[in-house]
Amino acid sequence: VTGVQTCALPIYKIYTLTEGGKAVEGIQQTDLHGVQLSVYPNPFSNQTTFQYRIRENGQLKLEIYSSRGQLVSVICDGFQQGGAYSVSWNGADASSNPCPKGMYLYRLTGDGFARSGKLILER
Repeated sequence: VTGVQTCALPIYKIYTLTEGGKAVEGIQQTDLHGVQLSVYPNPFSNQTTFQYRIRENGQLKLEIYSSRGQLVSVICDGFQQGGAYSVSWNGADASSNPCPKGMYLYRLTGDGFARSGKLILER
């Protein structure tokens, strides 16, 4: 078939985990490239965790932006082999200064894909 384009739309799943007797909410994204991304807890006060799985080796970058679109922090940036990873953000900027409460955006990019979403930091 010619002239048919496919696009990898993310599939979102909202979930609640129990961590130490406390309910923790988060969001999981999966797409047709097989990239999975979970962020929890969200909202968070001290630290949030990004768990992701990539199928293939490649460059990967995870960035945090303010609600105004300013780069706040780069969590990871480099080559990663296909597999599962877990990284955390402590709510600090690139200079290790605590960020004010509010909404932030995360962006996970790699070879052929990009995922983004909102984070709520509560102090």
